[in-house]
Amino acid sequence: METALFSMEWIFTAIVMALIMTIVAYYSVRFLDRRLSRVSTWWRRRSAARITARSEYADYLRQNSTAREAAVANEIRNRFKSLTFLVLAVLVFLLLQSVKAVPGLWMWPLAVHYETVFVLADILAVISEILLTALGLASLWTASTEAEALLQAASPQKVRNRD
Repeated sequence: METALFSMEWIFTAIVMALIMTIVAYYSVRFLDRRLSRVSTWWRRRSAARITARSEYADYLRQNSTAREAAVANEIRNRFKSLTFLVLAVLVFLLLQSVKAVPGLWMWPLAVHYETVFVLADILAVISEILLTALGLASLWTASTEAEALLQAASPQKVRNRD
């Protein structure tokens, strides 16, 4: 009694597929190794360029008091901007969630489809949360980078590298 699992065709197909998969895996690993080594080299060069640029900027701030004051103002502006975006994200989320609590607010053409309105409000809330939070975090990152440059300008010791 011969089943399909133990037939000669199945065994032959399994052996051929194993050989093909071994060859494909070998060449794909070589390809990925080459690509990842290029990415690693690129990342190393980019990090070195950023460190050099940051130290040059710190030297510039160390020598120029007007630029240092502008950098402090820029840092404060970016911190306020990030705070504004994060508070706005919470307020927009609460506003869109309040749509569910006030059904008369959405009594225009979608009055028949309350479920659709609720789903749309949820989708808008999530999208606005993601966008506003991303903008807030980007502003906070910029402010912390500026603060790090100011700290490096204030003290000649090496400041930690974030790259």
